[in-house]
Amino acid sequence: MIFVYTTCSNKKEAKKISKTLLEEKLVSCVNYWDCESMYPWGGKLTEAKETILLCKTEDNLFGEIRDKIQELHSYELPVIASIPVEINEEYVTWMERQIK
Repeated sequence: MIFVYTTCSNKKEAKKISKTLLEEKLVSCVNYWDCESMYPWGGKLTEAKETILLCKTEDNLFGEIRDKIQELHSYELPVIASIPVEINEEYVTWMERQIK
């Protein structure tokens, strides 16, 4: 199992991506919350309000999830990271029933 991490420009975009990933059964659950970010972009230091997505899924679906996020995302260069995790077996069983 993995978590897929990405940031979105706002909550509306985060919900759109989350809904698509859930409807296509690529993820079992998505958590999202607002944050503030700081990063260099275009030669200057940028500060932005963003919404983080943390998607729970199986590692074999990462490529498909990455492609879907890139297709729906407004950013020129979104971060899409796979984070391996250990999850309690009961939750894994539930997750597997939610994913294709």
